[in-house]
Amino acid sequence: AKAQKEGEKAQTEADRAEDQKYLDETTGLCAQKSEDFASRQKLRADELDALKEAIDIMSGEEVSGAGDKHLPSLLSVGEGKGASLAQLRSSSLGQLL
Repeated sequence: AKAQKEGEKAQTEADRAEDQKYLDETTGLCAQKSEDFASRQKLRADELDALKEAIDIMSGEEVSGAGDKHLPSLLSVGEGKGASLAQLRSSSLGQLL
């Protein structure tokens, strides 16, 4: 009876040590994930601040007429690329048929 109780005690202590190890690992993992989450939250907040600042700059008086000056030239460059892509598509389809 005494030997059986000692065996049960040894098994219980081994189980407790294993459970404590698991708890320690889980606690450490949770702490790391919490730090990572806080870091990502700060990064997102910084990104939102940067976007707000960019919107403020683009909405400001200093750049109000820049779109009229620069956008037409950008659109004409984009149209040239789009037309060439369409031409490539039609020529490649003709070769396939």
